[in-house]
Amino acid sequence: MVWTLELVSDEYLFSGDSAGHLKVWDPVHGTLVKSFNALQADIQTIAVNLKHGIVYATGVDSRILSVQFDTNSK
Repeated sequence: MVWTLELVSDEYLFSGDSAGHLKVWDPVHGTLVKSFNALQADIQTIAVNLKHGIVYATGVDSRILSVQFDTNSK
């Protein structure tokens, strides 16, 4: 189950789900760009720092996932 979504500048859609996956989507084409499985429980919050190209995800297991992404890739 998807718990959280974060749309960033019409170029990235981040989703966090009940399996602990953080996924990066292309919202225009609806395709999966990348998936991270670093958390062991539901991801409930996603925060994006577009200026520095960092996305943070956290959930019920009290871990924080930090992922760097390339803001110039598109």
